[in-house]
Amino acid sequence: MSMLYNIMVLIIGFIISFMIIKVNYKTNFSLKNKVILFEILFLFVGFSSRLLCIQNFPSGLNVDEASSGYEAYSILNYGFDRHGNSFPIFLESWGGGQNALYSYILIPFIKVMGLNLISIRLPMAIIGCISLYIFYKLLKKFNNDALTHIGLFFLAICPWHIMKSRWGLESNIFPDMILLMVYLIISFLKNGKKFLLYLSFCIAGLSFYAYGTSYFFVPVFVVFLLFILLKKKKIMVYDLFISILILVVVALPVIVCVFINKFNLPTIKIGLISIPSLSIIRYNHISSIFSSNFVASSINNLLNSVFLFISQYDYLNWNALYFFGIIYIPSIIFFSIGIYISLKNKLNKDYNWIFSIWLLCSFLLSIVCKPNINRLNVMWFPVIYYTIIGIYLFINHLKKIKKILCYLYTLLFALFMCEYFTFSNINMFTFNSDLGDAIKFVSKIEKNKKVYVSNSIKEPYIYFLFYKKYNTSNFINSVKYKKCNKCQFQEVLSFGNYYFIKIDKIEKPGIYIIEGEELEKNKYLVNNLMKKKINKYYVIIK
Repeated sequence: MSMLYNIMVLIIGFIISFMIIKVNYKTNFSLKNKVILFEILFLFVGFSSRLLCIQNFPSGLNVDEASSGYEAYSILNYGFDRHGNSFPIFLESWGGGQNALYSYILIPFIKVMGLNLISIRLPMAIIGCISLYIFYKLLKKFNNDALTHIGLFFLAICPWHIMKSRWGLESNIFPDMILLMVYLIISFLKNGKKFLLYLSFCIAGLSFYAYGTSYFFVPVFVVFLLFILLKKKKIMVYDLFISILILVVVALPVIVCVFINKFNLPTIKIGLISIPSLSIIRYNHISSIFSSNFVASSINNLLNSVFLFISQYDYLNWNALYFFGIIYIPSIIFFSIGIYISLKNKLNKDYNWIFSIWLLCSFLLSIVCKPNINRLNVMWFPVIYYTIIGIYLFINHLKKIKKILCYLYTLLFALFMCEYFTFSNINMFTFNSDLGDAIKFVSKIEKNKKVYVSNSIKEPYIYFLFYKKYNTSNFINSVKYKKCNKCQFQEVLSFGNYYFIKIDKIEKPGIYIIEGEELEKNKYLVNNLMKKKINKYYVIIK
């Protein structure tokens, strides 16, 4: 299946790349044109690098991927999530919540392909490919072929965009939605069709279901945006009110959800739809807005964000690889050039202000949000935009450097892909590539025996729900949670015949799953017991 999938990706990726360029050039299309060949190549490389081998790289199933996938499976088959909320607009998941939009996007893929790694990663990879195409179309509106080609090439090989497109973290769709919103606004400015403006605000409203940072970013972005559109006389006052109304109506269920959780109100049900009251409120842990020491927290966030931006690394290797960073380390020079020239208003002044607002609002977000690369994911598209402007201007002034830069970035991309496809997430705390095999083995031999799983594994229960495709009603009826008033996540102690505990010694009859490293530290555990090693785990039977 994996080989067939990869072959289909290459064939379909090339056909789509070819057709996109052919449609864009219409009567001018000719394969003898080197520019056309390069655009086809860039799109093909971009599509392939986001779609190939997604079931193997990143290695391992992330806990948030497993959660989003299982929630989608549960809603598809039972009509409610693992907390019993029917068609929730926000998932309770870990107790403190998880964004729901990506899980709903997953449902048709799981319906067709079943619940597995490909079905929960493929939608994100497709969204990444679509945003590559949208970015290309957006740059085409600037009527600057050189800038368009640089931008297409750069985003196609951009480490951040490749990595975020290859795993199913639900928040990773947020920047793509803002990119689509901006594309629609620029399209409106280009041809004056009002429905594009209104559609852009509909997308902005939907982004509230994609990631919690939208609650801060989108309102601030929209205020700046509408003010300048009004000042430039691109819209009338009634357009402003219609746009805000569309945004509020689409986002209203999320706004209500934030309200009822802020004031500790009960879950609201409207027909089949649930607006859940969460058992844990995490806002204080990830944002300085609700901090008792707002100023100190905000300053600390700002300093950490500056360091993150310069280093392009947050020590989370599923977000960026050391040495390559978000946009390749040397690119910070071109970003600085792009920002400097843009502030002087010398390039693309008709649309440049939109990206300036986008970057400014992202910067404000970095002050109120504890920074890492995925929390600040909405920032990276404007950073990429200004980087390609910097590259374009640099090449314009030093034309002889063009080939050198092309070779440099091609080399960096090749090295990055080699590193990425040999890098292992297996030993990372939030990824487990081997636990699925152990669970499948245990499923064959358990026969109602009690199964004890070491809680040194990050949220082990979600992997049992995911790999066993566990009946959600049975889970809800049997689950027991740990009581904890200050926990950031809801800890499951047991459900059914599965127990998630700290294993000091093996004395009760049953089946035990323990990591190899943990077992080596406690060799006395398994004297005279049957054990089977499955990848990095041991299954021990007593």
